[in-house]
Amino acid sequence: YLHGGLSKEVQEVIQQLFRVGAIQVVVVTSSLVWSLGIHADLVILMGTEKFQHHISSASDYSLADVQQMIGCANSLVDTKPCTAIVMCQTSRKTQVLKFLQEPLPAESY
Repeated sequence: YLHGGLSKEVQEVIQQLFRVGAIQVVVVTSSLVWSLGIHADLVILMGTEKFQHHISSASDYSLADVQQMIGCANSLVDTKPCTAIVMCQTSRKTQVLKFLQEPLPAESY
């Protein structure tokens, strides 16, 4: 389980063990997604919201965070398929599908 409370050295050891196959499953908090140096054949995103303690409410992950998490489903072997699964509440399914399948508008200034 990778989380922000672990030292950088311990996080690196866990990632290295995953890379060489000594660990087959790694659970990672959303706060570490940007510093992650590993890729997997299967990524499961357990929800699209995070709880914010300071406001006692849930908020959506940013588009960049979701794309980064899904992007970890990436094999270094080109012929090997990879999968990203996004789990969400049924009421949010349409919104999540639109978010994942439709192109983003380009903005210029």
